[in-house]
Amino acid sequence: MSVYRYPNTRKYWAENSFELIRQAMTRNRFQEIRRYLHFNDNANLLARDHPQFETIFKVRPTVEHFNKCFQSVPMSQRLCVDEQMCSTKVVSHLRQYMLAKPHKWVMKLFVLCDSYGYSYGFELYSGASDNVIPNEAPDLGAAANVVSRLSQIIHTHQNHIIYFYNFYTTLPLLVYLHSRGIFSLGTIRVNCIPNCKLSTDKEVNKKNQRIFRRICRFMLRCRFINHSVEGK
Repeated sequence: MSVYRYPNTRKYWAENSFELIRQAMTRNRFQEIRRYLHFNDNANLLARDHPQFETIFKVRPTVEHFNKCFQSVPMSQRLCVDEQMCSTKVVSHLRQYMLAKPHKWVMKLFVLCDSYGYSYGFELYSGASDNVIPNEAPDLGAAANVVSRLSQIIHTHQNHIIYFYNFYTTLPLLVYLHSRGIFSLGTIRVNCIPNCKLSTDKEVNKKNQRIFRRICRFMLRCRFINHSVEGK
């Protein structure tokens, strides 16, 4: 359906659609299966006011199944945690509107992948309340806890290196990963580092301008020397 797009699912059984689909099952049979298809037992669904209520309860077995399959592949040394936007037309509270993205309506995933783009584990973002702390792990904040949860499948003291950008980077997170024998590298935001002594953007720009002027003067001087030698 993501390759051949129709206004609605009924069009896939229209006269000019695919014969293989019509031969596989009838339209009414497909809609009946779609109506009653479930991946979890609703009898175990907790009330919304329950402290352990999970918004993605109905698809939790599917997420766990895929993660188990992904983790069966040997893990690379260099890893990365980042967001992945999955475009969708499904009407759900999990769907978000991202104005700056190519696909505006998406479901956001937090993914642990390697340098080739292979995913070893992912989480489906379900709101600000989705801040579960891993067992025996400190509370590092909503963003850093994402890295902490996804890194639980990484073998400790195996020289793995995990990269992430400034949305996740905090000093407590780096300390926690180091305590598990996992190296980490991330960009930072100055306002997220307490007592930060790094140069400001204004100071860095001034320093770069001074270096650029010195390089220009050096190049002009070398050019003048070359002309002088050629003249002789």
